[in-house]
Amino acid sequence: MSALLFSIAIDWVTRQTTEDQNRGIRWDLFTNLEDLDFADDLALLSHTHHHIQEKTSRLNTYAKQIGLKISKKKTEVMILNVLNPQPVQIDETILPFTEKFTYLGRCVTPDGGAKDDIINRLEVLNDHVNKSGARTVILPSNSQSRK
Repeated sequence: MSALLFSIAIDWVTRQTTEDQNRGIRWDLFTNLEDLDFADDLALLSHTHHHIQEKTSRLNTYAKQIGLKISKKKTEVMILNVLNPQPVQIDETILPFTEKFTYLGRCVTPDGGAKDDIINRLEVLNDHVNKSGARTVILPSNSQSRK
């Protein structure tokens, strides 16, 4: 599928998924943020389990209508400030919970901290430096290198 056609298709799917009611997070006094999307990366946002499950199911339904498929292996759920989280499912598959993921090159964690993101970026820089044959290595004193 061409990039333009895919962009049109995924835009239609996300609009159909979120159009009928607000299920997102409050962004400002008059706006709710329903999702974040870039190319083929999509993050659905919600305040309640019921709403995120509903959005996930709707996304799956509309994607199937145009021949797209959500990768159950690549899809994860991050929960913030919930004591007893309920599972989110696609069809009958329970999606795994995660404590960290990367979105558009940034590490996202439940505490909103930047520490993991900084460590990740320094390690990527080290990988590039090491591949170039340079001798300089940059690592914060408390990080572990990913080898």
